[in-house]
Amino acid sequence: MRRDDALESLHRASRNPPETIDGEGREAEVTSLVTVIRDRAERDPQFRALVSRNDRNDNGIPDDNLPVIYDALAADSPGQLEQFLSEDRRSTQIIYTADGTATNGEIAAAGDEVAANHRADASATGITIVFKDAGALILDTVLQSLLITLVGSSLFLVGIYWLLEGKPSLGVVNVIPIMMAVVALVATMRYLGIDFNALNGGILAITVGLGTDYAVHVVHRFADERETLAQSLRCAGPWSAPAAR
Repeated sequence: MRRDDALESLHRASRNPPETIDGEGREAEVTSLVTVIRDRAERDPQFRALVSRNDRNDNGIPDDNLPVIYDALAADSPGQLEQFLSEDRRSTQIIYTADGTATNGEIAAAGDEVAANHRADASATGITIVFKDAGALILDTVLQSLLITLVGSSLFLVGIYWLLEGKPSLGVVNVIPIMMAVVALVATMRYLGIDFNALNGGILAITVGLGTDYAVHVVHRFADERETLAQSLRCAGPWSAPAAR
């Protein structure tokens, strides 16, 4: 930020913004060191004269002796300078005003686009972007947990039914309706336009747990009834039709 073209570069970064960012014409609505310097110059004739002496293209943005400009700005508004310029004066921030109707994903995409188009190293940040990244991280964790729950439950049920009933296939039968319910729920959410996020993903994992519990009772009752029927058939013995006279 000590280079002569640093502030001019900030000003160019506000041109041709994405549609998600508010602005007038081809200029984005931003708050940065440039706007701070311009506001101070409008109120302070002495500071305005300093900016004019160091403005070679006469556009209200100093492009010479920037450390002197910063020192003069810090003498009157140190807090304002610290808000936009780091202590070592090597980095700064630009605050863009986003469209209030845009989604977090659209705002994050616009921030990444602006950062990618900047000549210097830049990264998009802010509450909206942080929340989106945190939500995506939580969602990934929820999806992993859901997958682990399904696979772990399947293996556990197969082992238990193999041990208790001698029929591991009952474990697979136990899991099939649960998987069908999960697929049906996710497909319905997609059809209705409901986003799959960390909240309903966690609820879906709870649903898998409850479904497994109920399915175990149904399948175990089936196994009991099947064993009872088999014992009844064994006790009755072989059946033969009476001989014809």
